Amino acid sequence: MNCTIINSNNSIVPLFLEIADTDIKRQIGLMHRSYLPERNGMIFVYPQEGDIQIWMKNTELHLDVLFIDKNGIKEFKDYEESGLFML
Repeated sequence: MNCTIINSNNSIVPLFLEIADTDIKRQIGLMHRSYLPERNGMIFVYPQEGDIQIWMKNTELHLDVLFIDKNGIKEFKDYEESGLFML
């Protein structure tokens, strides 16, 4: 999915996001990837709002994770190591 965001400098930044909108796509996520091009990422879509868990099993990439709800960004995490975290 091609999209754009406006950064803190009010500049438009193009992004390409893969959509993980099923259980299996969310489970696989970015596992076993050693490279992700700049300005590419994955958006995890859940059927309803609520607390979720994110795990980094077999994820070699450094990830910046945004938790977003209908009101905007709830939390930002800069995550490098394998493990589990939740919001």
